[in-house]
Amino acid sequence: GAVSVWDCSGDGPAGTTPIVLRLHDAPIEQLAYQRKGKLLASGCGEGLVALWQPGKHKAPLAIAVMPGGTSQLRWSPDDDLLAAGDSLGSVCVFQNPKT
Repeated sequence: GAVSVWDCSGDGPAGTTPIVLRLHDAPIEQLAYQRKGKLLASGCGEGLVALWQPGKHKAPLAIAVMPGGTSQLRWSPDDDLLAAGDSLGSVCVFQNPKT
């Protein structure tokens, strides 16, 4: 239920402690980083979708609950929109909060 993020810049993550993002009670089934941004989306089997900015905030920037378990997370090519799909066929589109 937690996401671990290592900083791979510079000399890489060897010997460093990861950032741990905790929110989900169910297993995380989907993760999606922006292509050029710093936002990470996570989705779990209970349909909880969270938007994170690892390294800047420990708490999620936004949370949404889908009717079914999260099955897809995809950022638009310009990183402005995040589409979330669930196991029941629902789709929700979120706009980047411009952190």
